[in-house]
Amino acid sequence: MLGVYAALALLSGCASSATPPLSQPGANAGAFVPSRDGRPSWMAREAARSDLLYVSDVGTGDVNVYTYPKGKLSGQLTGFMRPSGLCVDRAGDVYVTDLFASQLLEFQHGATTPVRTLKDPNEDPGDCAVDPTTGNLAVSNVSTPYSTGGDVVIFAHAKGRPHAYHDPAIFYYQFCGYDGAGNLYVDGSAG
Repeated sequence: MLGVYAALALLSGCASSATPPLSQPGANAGAFVPSRDGRPSWMAREAARSDLLYVSDVGTGDVNVYTYPKGKLSGQLTGFMRPSGLCVDRAGDVYVTDLFASQLLEFQHGATTPVRTLKDPNEDPGDCAVDPTTGNLAVSNVSTPYSTGGDVVIFAHAKGRPHAYHDPAIFYYQFCGYDGAGNLYVDGSAG
């Protein structure tokens, strides 16, 4: 069943000793924008105590959450315009890039409502990565207004306003990722 989703997937473990609030289906309806057809986000009670696999589905605008390694559907985050990239920080918080909404939403492990929204104005955030050495959040923007090409922005400590970086040799920015030493790698191509 997981193979049906061609979108990006992310494994999020219980890295933090703090347990986020548990949610039941429909428990946080109205706290986060429901899906286009009115379905609220939901999460099974046991999800917060499990390793989870988050899978973005750009077709439905949802992020499906499965237990890992069993692959049991344990939750669904709804209300995105086009969820694309996913990344996780040391605490186990999951960041979801919402491509057409020009923003990233941060969710605690197993939670249904975002704890933070980071704006990426006039950009199309396609992917993200968290630097394990600093906690900085990198975002690869697929394109910018008027087809000037994409860029990479860095949110220092995953907060505030980002600083943009451009490489004239790259027009289409796709994926990004940090290695264990804090080096950022970006996948892209010329225009």
